[in-house]
Amino acid sequence: MASLLDRIRGALGRAKQEARPESVFEPLPAEVEAAMNRMRAHIAGLLGARIPGARLLGAPADFSLLQQLLDMKLFDGERKDEARALGICFGDALAGQVRGLSWQLVTDEWGTDPTLRYLEYTLQINAPDMLLKRIERGEEMDLREMAGWLENFLHEQAQEYRREAAQARQGQPGH
Repeated sequence: MASLLDRIRGALGRAKQEARPESVFEPLPAEVEAAMNRMRAHIAGLLGARIPGARLLGAPADFSLLQQLLDMKLFDGERKDEARALGICFGDALAGQVRGLSWQLVTDEWGTDPTLRYLEYTLQINAPDMLLKRIERGEEMDLREMAGWLENFLHEQAQEYRREAAQARQGQPGH
């Protein structure tokens, strides 16, 4: 059975792409946003059934709620869509924590997927697959710690990009 994201790729008419020189970002199409909203609703339903009164807000406070679901061992590598849905909610919380992080559709050498893009850079976090891969491997995760690490990584990489751009400008004649 094809996963939801595989079906999204098919609906967009894009299969796995040949190697591309750079990533292409675009706004999320309505059908991808709708699919992501269904995935969010599924996780919200699991949360409501297990932790009455709990609500996801797309904010850092969500990390502890998502961690509780993860700790209940509700997710495994066999149910890929559920694991990716958890990743979408994790991504929403991460975007609420890291200013400049937003959902976009990326097409790169791996295919076409929703991803979290940082500012105007090609820096991106594929939160749905990031969590899926760890769940498939049976890794323990601390979502709040992972979010902190990702935030630091993004800021460090952005600083490196800015340094490289400044050096390139200084090396050009007339600057």
